[in-house]
Amino acid sequence: MKSSLVLVAFISSLFCFPRAAWSLPSDDALSDYNDVRNSILAGVRSVGNAGGYAEMQALFINQRLSEWLPSVPAMIQLEIDPTCGRDPIIILAKDHAKIAACALYSRDQTSGFAKAKSFAEIAIWVLTARLVSNGTSFQTAFGVATGEFRNFSQSEESVEVNLTTGVFVYHDLSVQAAGAREKIISLEGKSKSYDVTSQTKAILRCPGDAAVIEWSTRDSATRAIGAKQSQIISTVEWRCRDQSEWKATLQISFVTQANEILENTITAQVVQKIRMRP
Repeated sequence: MKSSLVLVAFISSLFCFPRAAWSLPSDDALSDYNDVRNSILAGVRSVGNAGGYAEMQALFINQRLSEWLPSVPAMIQLEIDPTCGRDPIIILAKDHAKIAACALYSRDQTSGFAKAKSFAEIAIWVLTARLVSNGTSFQTAFGVATGEFRNFSQSEESVEVNLTTGVFVYHDLSVQAAGAREKIISLEGKSKSYDVTSQTKAILRCPGDAAVIEWSTRDSATRAIGAKQSQIISTVEWRCRDQSEWKATLQISFVTQANEILENTITAQVVQKIRMRP
């Protein structure tokens, strides 16, 4: 992702902090970072062109972290640095940090390509950056962050979409962190991923003004509509605050061009909706 990608618009504090960076707290972690970084520098594959899936998760985590862990510092201005410099985290100012993209990926031992780390590993980096930007030492911050996500769990279903314009991936990620459950649905192109979770959840209707309190998707498959267009088909089930339960077929469609997904073409709809429980 481009280094200009920032989760929120933020005005930095008037207090000036020197540009600083910290190495990883363990030889194994540092070796992992350098392994990916060296692969990128050698031209094996550019992290910035690895679909942006890990970067998208990092920005999502920064947005939601305070909901999971109310005691941690407030959301910071977070940037992702695709150049993968010597240091994995750089503090630019108070509440303003930059994480090297290589810290969010590991190298696949079979293909040699960079692949996104687990959601928990990415969350550790985000929480570390937030704590360090608020004055905590790196060693302490990394240890605290690791402990917070030690009992983290996730499940993921990914579907590869092969079109004449390139290869794309649909991700259906469910996570449980700090007692909170999150679901992230996204579409990945060559250099950018799109979070379509809110767009999808918005079409799950409940009687009256009842809110959706729980939802899940499964059995995802792809259907080509044309040489450049595809559709992801899944079974979606949801439960409303009035205790009614529903089931339908979810269809997420998108058009592609030159290895990328055209954001304004992404649509979501449900068909064959049935009521499972009054």
